[in-house]
Amino acid sequence: MGKNLSIHLLVQIGVLILIGAFAGFAALTLFGAIGGVAMGVAPEPTFGLVEDLVCPDGANIKYYAVKRSYHQPGESEPHLECIREDGQSEDVLLKAILIVLGITFIGVFLIIFIPVFIPVAIIGFVITRKVMKSKR
Repeated sequence: MGKNLSIHLLVQIGVLILIGAFAGFAALTLFGAIGGVAMGVAPEPTFGLVEDLVCPDGANIKYYAVKRSYHQPGESEPHLECIREDGQSEDVLLKAILIVLGITFIGVFLIIFIPVFIPVAIIGFVITRKVMKSKR
């Protein structure tokens, strides 16, 4: 019984590492595209989703884009600020971008990892059980 359990655990750990590596690689290749498109197409709603993380002190978030004459037509420079109750503002664009990309990475990882891991773990368990029974 102890030997069978250790073999099952080794197979499950191997499956976990393999699928974790697969999901991590997929998340690394997709999170920038998905998060970047979300911030480019709909910046105000996207940054509004992370408002509590970017401005935790109850400050309001303000997004605006500045168009300059040296930009190409249609280009603009994004700005994201936390406006506190006393009127002070703090630029939080980089922090908000990093949080959006981090949430996107975790989301993509979980969306790939969970549906793939569960069936493969069950298949690995069944296969190791059959192999162990045939060795007896």
